[in-house]
Amino acid sequence: MKIHLSAVVLIMVCKTSIWMASAQNSITPDALEITTQLTFIKVEEADTSKFETALSRLATLAQESELPEDFDWLVYESDEKEYLIISFSNGLDDVLKLDDYQTAFQKCDEKVAFDAILNSLKTCHFIVTKNFLQEMLLPWSTVKEIATSKHPLTTMVEYKVYPNNRDKFDDYTRQLVKLLKETEYPYPLEGNRGAFGAYSSLFHIWFYDSGMNEGIYENIEKWMTKKGKSNEYESIGKSIAKVVISQKECHLVYHPKMSY
Repeated sequence: MKIHLSAVVLIMVCKTSIWMASAQNSITPDALEITTQLTFIKVEEADTSKFETALSRLATLAQESELPEDFDWLVYESDEKEYLIISFSNGLDDVLKLDDYQTAFQKCDEKVAFDAILNSLKTCHFIVTKNFLQEMLLPWSTVKEIATSKHPLTTMVEYKVYPNNRDKFDDYTRQLVKLLKETEYPYPLEGNRGAFGAYSSLFHIWFYDSGMNEGIYENIEKWMTKKGKSNEYESIGKSIAKVVISQKECHLVYHPKMSY
Protein backbone atom coordinates (compact mmCIF):
# COMPACT_ATOMS: atom_id res chain seq x y z
CA MET A 1 0.00 0.00 0.00
CA LYS A 2 1.38 3.39 -0.95
CA ILE A 3 0.54 6.43 1.17
CA HIS A 4 0.66 9.94 -0.29
CA LEU A 5 3.88 11.71 0.65
CA SER A 6 2.01 14.33 2.66
CA ALA A 7 1.64 11.64 5.33
CA VAL A 8 5.37 11.05 5.79
CA VAL A 9 8.54 13.15 6.17
CA LEU A 10 7.89 15.68 8.93
CA ILE A 11 4.44 15.97 7.68
CA MET A 12 0.99 15.87 9.34
CA VAL A 13 -0.83 19.14 9.77
CA CYS A 14 -1.65 19.15 13.47
CA LYS A 15 -2.73 22.72 14.11
CA THR A 16 -4.39 22.46 17.47
CA SER A 17 -4.33 24.16 20.84
CA ILE A 18 -6.69 21.79 22.63
CA TRP A 19 -6.03 21.22 26.32
CA MET A 20 -7.70 18.06 27.55
CA ALA A 21 -9.62 18.04 30.80
CA SER A 22 -7.65 14.95 31.82
CA ALA A 23 -4.36 16.85 31.82
CA GLN A 24 -2.61 17.06 35.17
CA ASN A 25 -3.63 19.98 37.37
CA SER A 26 -0.09 19.99 38.76
CA ILE A 27 1.48 20.70 35.37
CA THR A 28 1.80 24.44 34.77
CA PRO A 29 2.71 26.12 31.45
CA ASP A 30 6.25 26.88 32.62
CA ALA A 31 6.85 23.11 32.95
CA LEU A 32 6.45 22.64 29.19
CA GLU A 33 9.74 22.70 27.30
CA ILE A 34 9.11 21.64 23.70
CA THR A 35 6.57 19.86 21.52
CA THR A 36 7.65 16.93 19.35
CA GLN A 37 5.85 15.24 16.49
CA LEU A 38 6.54 11.52 16.15
CA THR A 39 5.80 9.70 12.90
CA PHE A 40 6.36 5.94 12.74
CA ILE A 41 6.75 4.54 9.22
CA LYS A 42 6.83 0.96 7.98
CA VAL A 43 8.66 0.70 4.64
CA GLU A 44 8.44 -2.33 2.39
CA GLU A 45 11.73 -4.22 2.56
CA ALA A 46 12.40 -3.80 -1.17
CA ASP A 47 12.27 -0.01 -0.79
CA THR A 48 14.28 0.34 2.42
CA SER A 49 17.53 1.29 0.69
CA LYS A 50 15.81 3.85 -1.54
CA PHE A 51 13.99 5.35 1.46
CA GLU A 52 17.18 5.67 3.53
CA THR A 53 19.08 7.14 0.58
CA ALA A 54 16.40 9.79 0.04
CA LEU A 55 16.40 10.82 3.71
CA SER A 56 20.21 10.96 3.72
CA ARG A 57 20.12 13.19 0.63
CA LEU A 58 17.56 15.40 2.37
CA ALA A 59 19.77 15.72 5.46
CA THR A 60 22.79 16.58 3.32
CA LEU A 61 20.77 19.17 1.42
CA ALA A 62 19.64 20.76 4.69
CA GLN A 63 23.24 20.94 5.92
CA GLU A 64 24.65 22.34 2.69
CA SER A 65 21.90 24.94 2.37
CA GLU A 66 22.16 25.83 6.07
CA LEU A 67 18.49 25.29 6.70
CA PRO A 68 17.46 27.13 9.92
CA GLU A 69 17.73 25.02 13.06
CA ASP A 70 14.00 25.39 13.69
CA PHE A 71 13.52 22.84 10.90
CA ASP A 72 15.76 20.11 12.30
CA TRP A 73 14.59 16.52 12.61
CA LEU A 74 15.79 13.19 13.99
CA VAL A 75 15.46 9.73 12.44
CA TYR A 76 15.46 6.50 14.45
CA GLU A 77 14.83 2.85 13.64
CA SER A 78 12.81 0.74 16.06
CA ASP A 79 13.22 -2.88 17.11
CA GLU A 80 10.06 -3.53 15.06
CA LYS A 81 11.87 -2.35 11.91
CA GLU A 82 9.93 0.89 11.67
CA TYR A 83 11.44 4.32 11.06
CA LEU A 84 10.64 7.11 13.48
CA ILE A 85 10.90 10.70 12.27
CA ILE A 86 10.79 13.39 14.97
CA SER A 87 10.29 17.09 14.34
CA PHE A 88 10.07 19.90 16.88
CA SER A 89 7.99 22.98 17.62
CA ASN A 90 7.43 25.45 20.44
CA GLY A 91 3.83 24.45 21.07
CA LEU A 92 0.75 22.56 19.93
CA ASP A 93 -0.37 25.46 17.70
CA ASP A 94 3.03 25.77 16.00
CA VAL A 95 3.62 22.28 14.54
CA LEU A 96 5.54 22.25 11.26
CA LYS A 97 3.97 20.78 8.13
CA LEU A 98 5.26 19.89 4.68
CA ASP A 99 4.54 23.34 3.23
CA ASP A 100 6.74 24.91 5.90
CA TYR A 101 9.69 22.78 4.81
CA GLN A 102 9.07 23.52 1.14
CA THR A 103 9.04 27.24 1.91
CA ALA A 104 12.20 26.98 4.00
CA PHE A 105 14.13 25.18 1.25
CA GLN A 106 12.78 27.66 -1.31
CA LYS A 107 14.22 30.52 0.74
CA CYS A 108 17.54 28.67 0.60
CA ASP A 109 17.20 28.42 -3.21
CA GLU A 110 16.95 24.64 -2.95
CA LYS A 111 13.28 23.99 -3.73
CA VAL A 112 14.09 22.12 -6.97
CA ALA A 113 16.47 19.76 -5.18
CA PHE A 114 13.98 19.35 -2.32
CA ASP A 115 11.15 18.47 -4.70
CA ALA A 116 13.38 15.95 -6.49
CA ILE A 117 14.02 14.14 -3.19
CA LEU A 118 10.30 14.13 -2.39
CA ASN A 119 9.57 12.65 -5.80
CA SER A 120 12.03 9.88 -5.03
CA LEU A 121 10.21 9.18 -1.76
CA LYS A 122 6.92 9.01 -3.63
CA THR A 123 8.15 5.88 -5.40
CA CYS A 124 8.62 4.07 -2.06
CA HIS A 125 5.89 1.88 -0.63
CA PHE A 126 5.21 2.47 3.04
CA ILE A 127 2.51 3.03 5.63
CA VAL A 128 2.38 5.46 8.53
CA THR A 129 1.65 3.26 11.56
CA LYS A 130 1.47 6.02 14.16
CA ASN A 131 1.56 9.81 14.17
CA PHE A 132 1.17 11.87 17.34
CA LEU A 133 2.46 14.77 19.40
CA GLN A 134 4.22 14.85 22.76
CA GLU A 135 4.98 17.67 25.17
CA MET A 136 8.25 17.48 27.07
CA LEU A 137 7.84 18.23 30.78
CA LEU A 138 10.85 19.63 32.63
CA PRO A 139 9.78 18.26 36.07
CA TRP A 140 9.76 14.78 34.52
CA SER A 141 13.20 15.15 32.92
CA THR A 142 16.72 15.00 34.31
CA VAL A 143 18.09 17.26 31.58
CA LYS A 144 16.72 20.08 29.44
CA GLU A 145 18.43 18.97 26.21
CA ILE A 146 19.61 15.58 24.94
CA ALA A 147 22.93 15.06 23.15
CA THR A 148 21.58 12.51 20.68
CA SER A 149 25.01 11.72 19.21
CA LYS A 150 26.28 10.91 22.71
CA HIS A 151 23.23 8.80 23.58
CA PRO A 152 22.15 7.17 20.28
CA LEU A 153 20.07 4.40 21.88
CA THR A 154 16.62 5.03 23.31
CA THR A 155 13.94 3.14 25.19
CA MET A 156 10.57 4.87 24.99
CA VAL A 157 8.08 3.62 27.57
CA GLU A 158 4.43 4.47 26.93
CA TYR A 159 2.14 4.32 29.97
CA LYS A 160 -1.64 4.14 30.17
CA VAL A 161 -2.74 5.36 33.60
CA TYR A 162 -5.95 4.67 35.52
CA PRO A 163 -8.54 7.50 35.39
CA ASN A 164 -7.94 10.25 37.95
CA ASN A 165 -4.42 8.97 38.64
CA ARG A 166 -2.42 11.26 36.35
CA ASP A 167 -1.51 13.58 39.24
CA LYS A 168 -0.18 10.59 41.18
CA PHE A 169 1.90 9.52 38.18
CA ASP A 170 3.18 13.10 38.00
CA ASP A 171 4.20 13.03 41.67
CA TYR A 172 5.94 9.64 41.41
CA THR A 173 7.80 10.68 38.26
CA ARG A 174 9.04 13.83 40.03
CA GLN A 175 10.27 11.61 42.86
CA LEU A 176 12.09 9.41 40.34
CA VAL A 177 13.73 12.43 38.69
CA LYS A 178 14.82 13.77 42.09
CA LEU A 179 16.41 10.43 42.95
CA LEU A 180 18.16 10.15 39.59
CA LYS A 181 19.61 13.64 40.00
CA GLU A 182 20.64 13.10 43.62
CA THR A 183 22.55 9.92 42.72
CA GLU A 184 23.95 11.50 39.54
CA TYR A 185 22.67 8.71 37.33
CA PRO A 186 24.68 9.08 34.09
CA TYR A 187 21.97 8.43 31.52
CA PRO A 188 19.26 11.05 30.88
CA LEU A 189 15.53 10.65 31.26
CA GLU A 190 13.03 12.75 29.31
CA GLY A 191 9.40 12.75 30.44
CA ASN A 192 6.55 13.58 28.08
CA ARG A 193 2.78 13.64 28.07
CA GLY A 194 0.91 12.70 24.94
CA ALA A 195 -0.94 15.40 23.04
CA PHE A 196 -2.75 15.27 19.67
CA GLY A 197 -3.11 11.61 18.71
CA ALA A 198 -1.96 10.30 22.10
CA TYR A 199 -3.77 12.21 24.83
CA SER A 200 -4.27 9.05 26.89
CA SER A 201 -0.54 8.27 27.04
CA LEU A 202 2.34 9.37 29.26
CA PHE A 203 5.97 8.67 28.40
CA HIS A 204 9.34 8.02 30.02
CA ILE A 205 12.11 8.19 27.41
CA TRP A 206 15.53 6.88 28.41
CA PHE A 207 18.67 7.74 26.43
CA TYR A 208 21.89 5.71 26.63
CA ASP A 209 24.80 4.35 24.60
CA SER A 210 26.34 1.06 23.53
CA GLY A 211 28.29 0.88 26.77
CA MET A 212 25.16 -0.33 28.55
CA ASN A 213 25.33 -4.12 28.55
CA GLU A 214 21.89 -4.77 30.06
CA GLY A 215 18.38 -3.34 29.92
CA ILE A 216 17.73 0.15 31.19
CA TYR A 217 15.92 -0.99 34.33
CA GLU A 218 18.62 -3.51 35.25
CA ASN A 219 21.20 -0.76 34.81
CA ILE A 220 19.30 1.64 37.08
CA GLU A 221 18.84 -1.05 39.73
CA LYS A 222 22.59 -1.74 39.78
CA TRP A 223 23.28 1.99 40.03
CA MET A 224 20.85 2.50 42.90
CA THR A 225 22.26 -0.51 44.76
CA LYS A 226 25.74 0.93 44.37
CA LYS A 227 24.50 4.26 45.77
CA GLY A 228 22.59 2.67 48.64
CA LYS A 229 19.23 3.82 47.24
CA SER A 230 17.75 0.54 46.00
CA ASN A 231 14.88 0.56 48.53
CA GLU A 232 13.88 4.10 47.62
CA TYR A 233 14.03 3.31 43.91
CA GLU A 234 12.00 0.12 44.37
CA SER A 235 9.35 2.02 46.34
CA ILE A 236 8.93 4.60 43.57
CA GLY A 237 8.69 1.84 40.97
CA LYS A 238 5.95 0.07 42.94
CA SER A 239 4.03 3.34 43.32
CA ILE A 240 4.13 3.96 39.56
CA ALA A 241 3.02 0.38 38.88
CA LYS A 242 -0.09 0.85 41.06
CA VAL A 243 -1.45 3.67 38.89
CA VAL A 244 -0.53 2.15 35.51
CA ILE A 245 -3.02 0.10 33.49
CA SER A 246 -0.42 -0.96 30.92
CA GLN A 247 2.99 -0.04 29.56
CA LYS A 248 4.69 -0.67 26.26
CA GLU A 249 8.38 -0.34 25.42
CA CYS A 250 9.88 0.70 22.10
CA HIS A 251 13.64 0.38 21.57
CA LEU A 252 15.19 2.79 19.07
CA VAL A 253 18.53 3.40 17.35
CA TYR A 254 19.48 6.87 16.13
CA HIS A 255 20.39 7.34 12.43
CA PRO A 256 22.66 10.44 12.23
CA LYS A 257 23.09 10.38 8.44
CA MET A 258 19.34 10.72 7.90
CA SER A 259 18.92 13.38 10.59
CA TYR A 260 19.48 17.12 10.54
